[in-house]
Amino acid sequence: MKTPVCSTIIVCDEIRQCAETGKVSAIGIVAQFAAPSFPAAAEFGIFVAMTSGQGYVPFIVEIVDVAEEHVLTRFERFANLSNPMHTHQFCGKVKIVWPVAGVYLLRLVCGGVEIGCRRINVIQPDASA
Repeated sequence: MKTPVCSTIIVCDEIRQCAETGKVSAIGIVAQFAAPSFPAAAEFGIFVAMTSGQGYVPFIVEIVDVAEEHVLTRFERFANLSNPMHTHQFCGKVKIVWPVAGVYLLRLVCGGVEIGCRRINVIQPDASA
């Protein structure tokens, strides 16, 4: 197994994949999440692209609360990377409950090594504004 390199992590409202072409569209790319109160449930799509890996590669997607150093959710997937010159794409849907406003990380881990990371800011807008 050769550990892949993560080239892209996109967080969005929805992922669509064309049945005919296999092309993927990320709809409503998200810069941050806002909630009027906490805890707050959220559902969103993720798109990940990896390259330079080879073999049957297990990888983990996890979301970590930075302040508490606590994993909120984690799931494992596998990729069969037959050619390190190809790009492997993974799309998924995440359902989560944000416990508080703050900074979270969406991390991609392969073989115990973090190969990609995306910051997610979760805010509570000022109701008086």
